[in-house]
Amino acid sequence: MLSAFPQKLHPRLPDLDALLPNFAWLPVDRIRDTLHATTQYYRATIHHPFRKHFKSRFPAANVRRLLEWFSTDTIFFDVPAHNDGIPGHGGCTMLQLYAGVTTHYLAGYPMSSETALPTTFCEFIRKVGAPQGLWSDNAKSETSTMMKDIHRYYTIDGKQSEPHYEHQNPVERRIQDVKRISNNVMDRVGCPSRFWLLCVLYVISLLNDTMNANGIVPHSAVYGVVTDVSPCLTFHFWQEVFYEEPDSSERLGRWVGVASQSDVLTYQILTHNTEQVVVRSNVCPAKDPLFPNRRARPDTGSLPTNGGEVNPKPVLTSVSDAHRVDPSVLKQKKFSHDGLLRLTNLHE
Repeated sequence: MLSAFPQKLHPRLPDLDALLPNFAWLPVDRIRDTLHATTQYYRATIHHPFRKHFKSRFPAANVRRLLEWFSTDTIFFDVPAHNDGIPGHGGCTMLQLYAGVTTHYLAGYPMSSETALPTTFCEFIRKVGAPQGLWSDNAKSETSTMMKDIHRYYTIDGKQSEPHYEHQNPVERRIQDVKRISNNVMDRVGCPSRFWLLCVLYVISLLNDTMNANGIVPHSAVYGVVTDVSPCLTFHFWQEVFYEEPDSSERLGRWVGVASQSDVLTYQILTHNTEQVVVRSNVCPAKDPLFPNRRARPDTGSLPTNGGEVNPKPVLTSVSDAHRVDPSVLKQKKFSHDGLLRLTNLHE
């Protein structure tokens, strides 16, 4: 009988007799296992007469829930990050890293001040999901009132390491990996130190898409999908590439990562002339001996100082190229039959 099930087994259990119509077809032991393996956080309040809901009654149910604890800590850097055109990158000297305790999934968010920590946590919940709990140290920014409010709002557990024993935080091991690999990559490709943020974000995405020591691909474990690493096999960080401009000309830049927009093989390119990050899908290696562009990149040992020729645009063009208009801004004009009478169309 369902009524024989112990009522105090779970502090949030409803009246089990009321569940009889829903679970009468299940054995008692399966009901017990189900209630232990799931949560029962939400209760509806019935009003007489009924009332309209003008805001979400259960905000914790409106985000993706992660079946894992995450840990977090702040990484500090000596050199301010270059202003590459991406909001929030210019001038930041720290990065908040979130790491999965089991899957080792990583998420990093640049910060200019530790007061931005609650914002990064909300961004993590929005993009990745709400974890079961968050493990941090005893820093004031990580135990602030705003952080506690976010924990309550989304029903997220939390705990802190013992004071002066920061190494108890699992994220510390992941921070060592990110720092070591980032320094190694920047040394091998000759990346200037002011572009450390682009390199760190690239390393984080690379670690998420590769199998770790536990035999887990973090991206696949967190999102429940088969991870495709095709974008990571085409170029390497800081590689010289040509990218297409709207006027069909080839410009020189550096490959700095995979973009999340549109097509799968879409990349982030750091332009050579402006040092701003642009998103492009038409990209090719700049040092390909079969398809060189010696006007944009002469046969010298280093990049051209002015981005190549003064006018690297195609020399041979057509009339349609000279009057090229973005198709997205074109709108077809609509005419009535009467409106077309006595109209003329003059052109050369």
